[in-house]
Amino acid sequence: MDMEIKKSPLHHEIYVVFIKDVKSELRTKVAANAILLFALTTLFLVSYVVGPYRIAPADQPYILSAWLWIIFFFSAMSGLSRVFVKEEETNTSIALQLAARPEAVFLGKFFFNLVLMLGIALVITPLYVILMEFPVQSWSHFVIVIFLGLTGMTTGVTIIGAIVAKASMKGTLFPILSFPIIIPLLLAVIEGTSMTARSASFAQTMQLTSVIIAFTGAMFVLSLLLFDKVWLE
Repeated sequence: MDMEIKKSPLHHEIYVVFIKDVKSELRTKVAANAILLFALTTLFLVSYVVGPYRIAPADQPYILSAWLWIIFFFSAMSGLSRVFVKEEETNTSIALQLAARPEAVFLGKFFFNLVLMLGIALVITPLYVILMEFPVQSWSHFVIVIFLGLTGMTTGVTIIGAIVAKASMKGTLFPILSFPIIIPLLLAVIEGTSMTARSASFAQTMQLTSVIIAFTGAMFVLSLLLFDKVWLE
């Protein structure tokens, strides 16, 4: 990595950190394979064991929405912490601290995680809708909720990943610390996703979407502010 990056504009530092993680992932494919394998395995298991035929039509919107976000959450737990764990395992965190500002490191790794999760969602979501016969009524709202939910989830797990990377029990701590932070967002996006299958009114849809945006925005700003202390200590 170019050690002169610190003299570059912030957006360039973010880009370099992002590209570094992309190239590293393309070489090993550890995070992508872990997330995709977990998501696909869980999806096919749920579709086989639970299946829409065992759920009353009136209960399908909420139950199927909950299952979708459970898949997303635990898929994220299986691989998103790698962006910081690998820096500690390969002893490159010090070099990265010297090469880029903390906010550039956080944003670069956040965008990498977000692209990874969105890519997984592009594979999992259509399969889920087909296999579980999820009755989407408003596709535009459905896509917006999925995007906002994954953005908020990625923000939370990125900062938690930076915290647990320095701990000895990384695999255990990551989901334990992530769940209490992500649970309010999960409840909101599950309700928002279920609305897309219940033909909710525009006012109800916008109200809940505003809550998701506010929560995601607050989490993003707080994570960005706290990352300096987490990363440099």
